[in-house]
Amino acid sequence: MKKALVFLLVLSLVGTMAFAEITVGGWGRIDFITGSNTTNDTVVMYSGPSWASGARVGINFAGKSDNMGFNLNIDSNGGNTLGVGDQAKIWAKINDMLTIELGKVQGDKLRGKLGGHQLIGSAGDEDAIFKRFYPTMGTLINLTPVEGLYIGAALDPNTKDEDKTAEVVMKNVQAGAGYTIPDVGLARVQYLGSDNDDARFVQVAFQLTAVKNLNADVGAKFALGKAQHSASGAVSYSADALGVMGRFFTAFGNSQDTDLDFSAQLTYKLTDPYSIGAEFGFFNALVEASREIQGGAYLRLSYGNGYVRAGFQGTQGLASGSKFDWAVPVRLEYWF
Repeated sequence: MKKALVFLLVLSLVGTMAFAEITVGGWGRIDFITGSNTTNDTVVMYSGPSWASGARVGINFAGKSDNMGFNLNIDSNGGNTLGVGDQAKIWAKINDMLTIELGKVQGDKLRGKLGGHQLIGSAGDEDAIFKRFYPTMGTLINLTPVEGLYIGAALDPNTKDEDKTAEVVMKNVQAGAGYTIPDVGLARVQYLGSDNDDARFVQVAFQLTAVKNLNADVGAKFALGKAQHSASGAVSYSADALGVMGRFFTAFGNSQDTDLDFSAQLTYKLTDPYSIGAEFGFFNALVEASREIQGGAYLRLSYGNGYVRAGFQGTQGLASGSKFDWAVPVRLEYWF
């Protein structure tokens, strides 16, 4: 009897391993920065990134079978807090056309395809081109009715309590679609809802992939109320060891100041693992009181699952009396 139970247990474990997959990964980034404090004319030291309270070390768990799965990201921010990261979700693949995700979900199938610069400020990022789906306590419904067509809709009550009416949740719906044109690019459109009439938008974007070594992604967001319209785009090109990227972002309309930012990046691979890079940006170009230029250069050592980077970054406001602000950041970043 005992032998039979052991055999059944082993058979069960083998069956579980055969039909389900558990993986562990991770992503993290920490900067150590020496720089100026223009308020009191001192040299300071601090850590980054600021959006992670000065440090991000994360681990990701994922489990999947043919029709069910989960994702859980655990992050340490600032070295003294531990909590749920970008995703904590359960998903179910109903059939080849329909997948439902519940929980804290990131949906990036339609999101902008070119990320922002990381040494200086960036003229827009992926979400400025086309915003990702990101319900934090809700659902993302994914439809692929025909090849090349993706349709997504996110509803986010963002609460465990019964204090959100269905009407409010539905007003805040995010719904979009994208179609991949073979050998040409990706066309996208979405509605960004809100229970605030002045915070509703329609966003469109197109990614061009038809030219070898060239990636271009441009999007525009049109306000349906009193908010500003915006447009953002990026173009990258690579040839052998050389890489170039340029970006822009602008916000305009509805009797508000027009904002216009430009930034560019140049990279060159020396020999493994070394590469060098330079970045330049011109921000608030149409607002005289807040115009500024930024620039910097760095040396990077790239490895299979991360990199080390050290550089110099400077910012100079163009308004009268502006002081030069500088920083020397050293970064470690990993991914698994």
